[in-house]
Amino acid sequence: MRCWAEIDLNAIRHNILTIKKISGAARVAAAVKADAYGHGAVAVSRAISDIVDFLLVATLDEAIELQDNGIDKKILILGVLIDREEVEEAVRRGIRFNLSNDIVLKNTIEAVRRLNKPAYVHVEFDTGMTRTGYEISRGIQVLEDISSIDGIVVEGVFTHYATADVDVSFARKQLGRFSKQVVPHVRKLFPQAIIHSANSAASVRMKDAVFDMIRPGISIYGLLPDVSMADEMPFLKPALTWKTRILQLRDVPAGVGISYGLTYKTTRRSRIAVLGVGYGDGYPRILSNRAEVIVRGKRAPIAGRVCMDLTMIDVTHIDGVSVGDEVVLLGQMGDERISAEEVGTWAKTINYEIVTRIMPRTKRVYI
Repeated sequence: MRCWAEIDLNAIRHNILTIKKISGAARVAAAVKADAYGHGAVAVSRAISDIVDFLLVATLDEAIELQDNGIDKKILILGVLIDREEVEEAVRRGIRFNLSNDIVLKNTIEAVRRLNKPAYVHVEFDTGMTRTGYEISRGIQVLEDISSIDGIVVEGVFTHYATADVDVSFARKQLGRFSKQVVPHVRKLFPQAIIHSANSAASVRMKDAVFDMIRPGISIYGLLPDVSMADEMPFLKPALTWKTRILQLRDVPAGVGISYGLTYKTTRRSRIAVLGVGYGDGYPRILSNRAEVIVRGKRAPIAGRVCMDLTMIDVTHIDGVSVGDEVVLLGQMGDERISAEEVGTWAKTINYEIVTRIMPRTKRVYI
C-alpha cells in the first residue's frame, strides 16, 4: 500500500468506556458522523454497538449507510432534515432525527400521517450556540403542541454547548438556561424523554450536564476537544495512525529546487525521499515546507510543496533509509510521536479537521 490509516478499534472502545465511567452517564450516544471522524463509520459502529445506546450522524445518507450495512442500533441524525422527502424516509426507516424548527415539525406531522408510522424525534433547544435548535420559549410551546399529536414520539430533548472546551463559564450559563427553563417542562410533559447535553468536553468538565446521556465525539477517537484539556484527559488513546511509504530516493547537490514552484532549495548535498501521499489523500497542502513526518524513528521535514499524490521530505540526517520504508504522517514510531493536535497547529486548524479530511483512497486497516 502507498498510503493507509491503521485504526485501533480497541482504543476506541477504551475511550468510550472510560469517558462513560468518569462522567457517570447511564447512556452513551457516540458520534460516528463524518465517517467516524475519518476512522470509518461502518467498521467503528460495528465495533462499538454493544457498548453504546445511540449512534450519532449528521445526515440521512450517513444513517442509511449504517442501516444498509446491517448496523442494528438506534441512529440519531443531529443535522437538520429540511427536505420533506428526507423526513419521510427517516420516519419510514425508524431513524431518529433532530426536530429543531417549524419546517421540520410540519414535514414530520405530514410524514406521520402519510405513512401511519411513528416519528422518533429529539427536540433541540438553542441555549447560546446560535446555530440550530428552537429558541427556548418557542421550543417549550412546540413540546406542548406535540404532546397532543399522535405519532410524534419525543424520545429526547437536547442542547449543545458552544464553549465547553475553552470557556466553561459560558457553557455553565447555557446549562443554567437548559436545566431551569427547559428540563422541568420536559420532565412534566414527557417523563420518559432522554435529556442530553454533554459533548466530549462537558462529559469530563461538567458532571451536572450529563443528565440521562452523554454525546462524546472527538474524544472517543483518542483526540482532545481542545489542546488545553490534555491534563484533564490523560486516559485517551489515539486510535488512528496514518502511514505512507517511500517510493523513491534522490541524492541531489546544494542549490536544487524541490517540487512545484521550487519553494524549497537544498543548502547542502541532500537525500530527498518521495512519499506516496498528497493532498488528494487528505494530507493538507498548507503543510508544505512546515510539517514533519517520522522515518526510522526520527523526524524528517517536508521539503517543498505537497503535491496531489506525492510529498517530498529531507532524510539526509537519517541513516539507512530505503525505498519501501514505512513513514508515519500521524501517530507514533519508536519514541517519536506526531499527534493530530500537532499537525493541526502546523496546518493552522484543529485536530478535528485533520482526521476528517483523510480521503477514502487512504485505505483503512482495522486492528
